[in-house]
Amino acid sequence: MSKIFILPYKGEIISEIRPAYFLKAFGKEPLPMRIFSFGKCNFNCEYCKRGGQWKNEDGSILYAVQVEENILYKKIDETISSRQVIRLSGGDPCMYKRLSLEMLKYAKQKGGITSIAHNGSSVELAKIIYPYLDFASIDVKASNAAKFAELTGLTKSKSEKMLNNSYKVQKILSENGVLVDIRTCVFADTTIEDLLIIGKRIQESGNIANKFWTIRLYDEIKGSNKKTLKEENTLKMLEIVKKEIPNLKIGIRAKWEPEGFIYL
Repeated sequence: MSKIFILPYKGEIISEIRPAYFLKAFGKEPLPMRIFSFGKCNFNCEYCKRGGQWKNEDGSILYAVQVEENILYKKIDETISSRQVIRLSGGDPCMYKRLSLEMLKYAKQKGGITSIAHNGSSVELAKIIYPYLDFASIDVKASNAAKFAELTGLTKSKSEKMLNNSYKVQKILSENGVLVDIRTCVFADTTIEDLLIIGKRIQESGNIANKFWTIRLYDEIKGSNKKTLKEENTLKMLEIVKKEIPNLKIGIRAKWEPEGFIYL
């Protein structure tokens, strides 16, 4: 039985539960999601909350542990029996394309609700998994390749491709009935121009009726020189975006708690 790198949560395997707040914008309950965090990632974002900026020689995230595949399927069964959503996250599920597909298929066969959190880099992954997804979170990290490269540690040429892929992925998913939560982390140097560029590309890439844009306020972490954008400044800029793109559903996540999520 092969072993898979998984990120533990508070010392335990696949124990993290988080609500899908964005579903409220679609008239649905914010369902609890059990997070299956894979321990590899193809980005090196300096502000990563999962430790993706620190890697072992084999490419795994520094504190990832190895878990046998059969344990993951047992956790899927537990998740379904607890009426929670199966959420493949990471790291990034694109590092385990075959396994992600098999796990999602298995979950749907068992009657589960499925979701994925993906950095948007793999169009191939989106094409093979969308029939087995109920909703998804896809990152759009920056407004242009230069800023994308700065945030992810990738080259500018690769960043251009990855940024374009993130819009292709949300287009594939949203046009095939998958509800998509697009996530963008904002910093002190994020501008209104950045947000307008991203917002308009979101509008143009797929079925906007199936999309929600979550703006995340950066919470400063050790080792990163990025600074936090104040909530009031974020709100002012997003009010402008909302006037420009009124049919785009937008929210701000200032904290993980329910009161920390603002729907515009």
